[in-house]
Amino acid sequence: MYDENREAVFWSTPEECAAQCHRLLRDEETRRRIAFAGRQRVLASKQSTDDVVRRILEILREVIMAPAGLDPAGSRVEAVGALS
Repeated sequence: MYDENREAVFWSTPEECAAQCHRLLRDEETRRRIAFAGRQRVLASKQSTDDVVRRILEILREVIMAPAGLDPAGSRVEAVGALS
């Protein structure tokens, strides 16, 4: 999902994590560049916390309202057609 060392930093072991942290602590420009690029990716892909929570709430609204015969705005939905 993210381009390694351009939009995010990854590691496989605690030692590699420590090495990455030490490297980045010494290199403010790289930290800022990766942070900016990573945030741009999150916003472009609509994966921010706000985006995810918004989608969850939309799904919950649909699940809760549909059985009650309400549309997502809370208005009662009239049945169209008749059951035979």
